Amino acid sequence: MLQWGIVEGNYSGICSPLIRTYLIQGCTRMDVMNYPNPQWGYGTLNLMQTFFYMREL
Repeated sequence: MLQWGIVEGNYSGICSPLIRTYLIQGCTRMDVMNYPNPQWGYGTLNLMQTFFYMREL
Protein backbone atom coordinates (compact mmCIF):
# COMPACT_ATOMS: atom_id res chain seq x y z
CA MET A 1 0.00 0.00 0.00
CA LEU A 2 2.89 2.34 0.74
CA GLN A 3 4.40 1.49 -2.64
CA TRP A 4 1.09 2.19 -4.37
CA GLY A 5 0.73 5.51 -2.57
CA ILE A 6 4.22 6.94 -2.35
CA VAL A 7 6.46 5.13 -4.84
CA GLU A 8 3.91 4.98 -7.64
CA GLY A 9 2.70 8.51 -6.86
CA ASN A 10 -0.99 7.74 -6.32
CA TYR A 11 -1.27 9.32 -2.87
CA SER A 12 1.84 10.87 -1.36
CA GLY A 13 0.13 11.55 1.99
CA ILE A 14 -0.53 7.90 2.82
CA CYS A 15 0.90 6.74 6.15
CA SER A 16 0.72 3.75 8.47
CA PRO A 17 -2.23 5.02 10.57
CA LEU A 18 -4.22 5.70 7.39
CA ILE A 19 -3.45 2.21 6.07
CA ARG A 20 -4.62 0.77 9.39
CA THR A 21 -7.87 2.73 9.07
CA TYR A 22 -8.47 1.41 5.55
CA LEU A 23 -7.79 -2.16 6.66
CA ILE A 24 -10.29 -1.80 9.53
CA GLN A 25 -12.91 -0.24 7.23
CA GLY A 26 -12.52 -3.07 4.76
CA CYS A 27 -13.17 -5.82 7.31
CA THR A 28 -16.20 -8.05 6.91
CA ARG A 29 -18.32 -8.08 10.06
CA MET A 30 -21.17 -10.26 11.29
CA ASP A 31 -24.32 -8.48 12.46
CA VAL A 32 -24.61 -10.52 15.67
CA MET A 33 -21.27 -9.37 17.17
CA ASN A 34 -20.04 -6.11 18.64
CA TYR A 35 -16.72 -4.83 17.30
CA PRO A 36 -13.90 -4.64 18.20
CA ASN A 37 -14.37 -8.17 19.47
CA PRO A 38 -11.82 -9.92 21.75
CA GLN A 39 -11.82 -12.98 19.50
CA TRP A 40 -12.34 -11.48 16.01
CA GLY A 41 -10.90 -7.99 16.46
CA TYR A 42 -12.44 -5.69 13.87
CA GLY A 43 -13.75 -8.55 11.73
CA THR A 44 -12.41 -10.73 8.95
CA LEU A 45 -9.85 -9.05 6.71
CA ASN A 46 -11.31 -8.29 3.28
CA LEU A 47 -8.58 -6.83 1.09
CA MET A 48 -10.85 -6.36 -1.91
CA GLN A 49 -13.11 -4.07 0.13
CA THR A 50 -10.04 -2.26 1.47
CA PHE A 51 -8.86 -1.58 -2.08
CA PHE A 52 -12.32 -0.26 -2.99
CA TYR A 53 -12.04 2.24 -0.10
CA MET A 54 -8.56 3.24 -1.24
CA ARG A 55 -9.70 3.83 -4.83
CA GLU A 56 -11.95 6.62 -3.57
CA LEU A 57 -8.91 8.71 -2.59
